[in-house]
Amino acid sequence: MQEKGLEAYINKIDINTPDYLPVQKKIKSADVTGMLMNMAPQRKNFSKKVLSGGRLEIKWNGKTAKSTTLPVFIYHQSELTVNGKKVNPKLNKIGMPIVKSKQGQNTAILSFKTPTWFTILLYISILGWVVMLIYGVFRLVKIVKK
Repeated sequence: MQEKGLEAYINKIDINTPDYLPVQKKIKSADVTGMLMNMAPQRKNFSKKVLSGGRLEIKWNGKTAKSTTLPVFIYHQSELTVNGKKVNPKLNKIGMPIVKSKQGQNTAILSFKTPTWFTILLYISILGWVVMLIYGVFRLVKIVKK
């Protein structure tokens, strides 16, 4: 535990098939591992930084304007902004976005948009617990008064 931060430990982890990937088509786990191994040398070309609100900023330097596969996975509610523009990228077989990069410094920001229905259900759940707590307190007071 001499090193600061988690990056040193994350870099020591062998690349293996993740437990869950948003796979577009049925493919073999060996193929997934192979694709991840192909991305491993390129991992050093990207810098990642966590922003407020759980967003992830990815920066890379493009030598030419071309398509680039980002070393992240896109899920259904994910939002990706590349160089200030919201994009709906094409995904490779295992769910990694392929984006158009420009020559020079490129920035991508990945965020996850919580569905509205989830927020509504969360508030209903909290309200239910509060009502149950109030009911329990009134029942307890009623029993103690007897």
